[in-house]
Amino acid sequence: MSWEGTDDQHRALLTALREVRSKNGLGHLETSLGRDPRTRDRAHALQLHKDRPVHRTTLFRWIKNLDSNPAAPISDEYLTWFKLDAKYGRKQLVYDFLTQSAEVRTSLFKPVSAFPKGLSDYLVADASRLAKPFDKDLSKLDGAFELYRPAWTTPHRRDRVLVSKLLFATENGFTRFREEQDYIDPEFQNARVRETDEGAVFFTAANIILMGFGMNEERVKLYAASSWFSSLSGELPVTRLSGSMMGVSGRRDQKGYPFVAVRSPKAFGDITTEIVSASDPRFDDETMASLRLDASRQDSVSPAHGL
Repeated sequence: MSWEGTDDQHRALLTALREVRSKNGLGHLETSLGRDPRTRDRAHALQLHKDRPVHRTTLFRWIKNLDSNPAAPISDEYLTWFKLDAKYGRKQLVYDFLTQSAEVRTSLFKPVSAFPKGLSDYLVADASRLAKPFDKDLSKLDGAFELYRPAWTTPHRRDRVLVSKLLFATENGFTRFREEQDYIDPEFQNARVRETDEGAVFFTAANIILMGFGMNEERVKLYAASSWFSSLSGELPVTRLSGSMMGVSGRRDQKGYPFVAVRSPKAFGDITTEIVSASDPRFDDETMASLRLDASRQDSVSPAHGL
């Protein structure tokens, strides 16, 4: 969990710093903070010195009146002093660094044990670079969207559109998504299609990326939104995004599709997922062009309504 300034986090940080002091490592911690790219970026945002965002004398001052034994209890009075006296931004830098970096090992560092050890080592070694795409605030996406793309059940046609529902949610600085589709397609042997995918949302290479995994079947979905409105840093929420997506399922040639997602006035649970004609009034000229739709064959389309 990232720094939120709770009592438990303050105690854990003090304990970790005593562990570092017991190994005469405060100087090493100061140096490591200064050369960690993610910490340097945050220090710049906080208007701190990038090469020395937290001086060793500051680290020592935080713990100098504590028992040198890392296991010794921390009094409520000392905890209150630490919460009020020590600068919040500096505490956040040190706490987040110690939880994420293996360079200065303390009790705060807890790698994800469910991963294979090789993957865990890779994530730890390249944590700063791998975390960079998740630095951008994507909370302006939060909410429910209707997601449009050419129906994958009839990939040769551009007169049929799949409408699925998409939900974004941001918690503690991490944005995730959920996509659902549940419909019967008469043009696909009257098959009942049910898919639920969840995954992470991040920003890299000037695109908003959604990468998710099937919750009810082995599957991967990747969305790259190259256009959106309005700004991620603006006052208003994002109401529209578009780009390209690819679904990976089964050993076959995996096709890509354009997509458009439009913020819905409905709650996520009230959005109907279905196959509709390209002549559906929801598709304005911009959407038609983005999805490369052709409404001329609408008489051959049998809409399927969501269940």
